[in-house]
Amino acid sequence: MSRALDKHVIAALKQGDHQKIFDDISSIFVSPEDGCRLEIEVLGQSHPMMLGEHFLRDENAVAVPKLRIVQAFLVARQIFQKHLAAGSVDAELLFTTTSVLLFLDPEHLTAANTRKRLIRDAILAGVDVHGRLTREKWAVKPGFLLRFNRMSNRSSW
Repeated sequence: MSRALDKHVIAALKQGDHQKIFDDISSIFVSPEDGCRLEIEVLGQSHPMMLGEHFLRDENAVAVPKLRIVQAFLVARQIFQKHLAAGSVDAELLFTTTSVLLFLDPEHLTAANTRKRLIRDAILAGVDVHGRLTREKWAVKPGFLLRFNRMSNRSSW
């Protein structure tokens, strides 16, 4: 499978305020007050969004275009690389960043290990991590249900 992107995908990735997209997409992963399971559907190119609209939400159901997830991932990756190089990223921002990274790439071991390290450091510092552990449990199992909108004989974009 080729990792090359079509010209129209490259052009689409350059559109929009990526920081705003990252902020909006990452807000999805804040655990709800009632703790109910979050259902996320990844939308393809056949589901365009209005300008400035990055996802659709109806209570615990969220629909996100794949393009917006990738744009948020690019910002998250930049923030994460900055952390790995200098270690100067706020812990809460790191949790948010790794949420976006793990959403697109659930096998991103460095992001997963960073989350473990942040929790371990908080425990060693004597910080109450009950809320953080509840959020981790919600995010991991069975925190959210991911539904892919698959189109037969069409590009994944």
